[in-house]
Amino acid sequence: MISILVYLLTEKFYSDYQEDLKNSQLLPQQPTDFKQLVSELEYKKFFRLIEIEDIKYSLDKILFVQHSIKKTQNYAKAISFFDRSFKVCSQKLEIARNEADFLKTSNHPNIVSLVDSFQIDFYYVIVVEQCNKNLEQLVKEFTNTTTLISEDLYFSLAQQTLSAIDYLHKSGYQLENLSLKSILIDKNNNVKLYNFKKQNKGFFNKLSNQLNNIIANFKEVNSTDFIDDFSVFGKIFQDLACKTQFTEDKLPSTSKDKNKLYCLDFLKNIFSQFQKSHKKEDVLLLIDLFENCGKKKNLISIWEI
Repeated sequence: MISILVYLLTEKFYSDYQEDLKNSQLLPQQPTDFKQLVSELEYKKFFRLIEIEDIKYSLDKILFVQHSIKKTQNYAKAISFFDRSFKVCSQKLEIARNEADFLKTSNHPNIVSLVDSFQIDFYYVIVVEQCNKNLEQLVKEFTNTTTLISEDLYFSLAQQTLSAIDYLHKSGYQLENLSLKSILIDKNNNVKLYNFKKQNKGFFNKLSNQLNNIIANFKEVNSTDFIDDFSVFGKIFQDLACKTQFTEDKLPSTSKDKNKLYCLDFLKNIFSQFQKSHKKEDVLLLIDLFENCGKKKNLISIWEI
């Protein structure tokens, strides 16, 4: 009995050793702090840091960089291999590479295209296409003038954002830190989303053969995660409505009406799916706003821009 136990322990230690050896071949021996990463970015890849944004509850960073030679400006995501307890998580390297592959093969018009991806010590950096501004900057442009956002542009931005969120969810991704800043706008006023993460299904898949109800529970958990994106979307576009000039058209025929109908149908479907979530109220408020926007003259901002 003792010999069997010793054998099993030896096998376990050997297996752990092999796994650590495999991971050590993927990851460098000494971690790079963030300041050194910035220096390496400029020295090796010619990307100079302009602005940095932390990702909530994560060690990852969103970077706004400029290429020293091409003079182009891009967003980049620096994904750390450390978990929240500051231990190396080699699985994050695989997740980061998969995210870069997803961007490389994605053909959705409202998802950013990949420019470059590379590893610098304990960071994996994903550089995405250049955009002229983000939604926050667009709002400030109108705030600094007496002009309001047109109804056509408002519903175009809403439709594009919803379409991108829907595409990400169907691909198994959830948005991270959806905000006015993270909704990018190109020179043609096309929405581009770039900050998202893969949903982790591994734990539930392992248990599915033992407990049939785990799958149903997983779907519910997954749906709850996804309603977060629509809840924040609802708040953003309720707020954006305060900067928009709505009109009550008597002859519906414009692209605005098509985008508006798309948004209403989509949001009503979402609302029906998340009846148990308290966050559905943000979706319901936006549905009411869309249905009555031409009749409401004074909209009160629920967020401060």
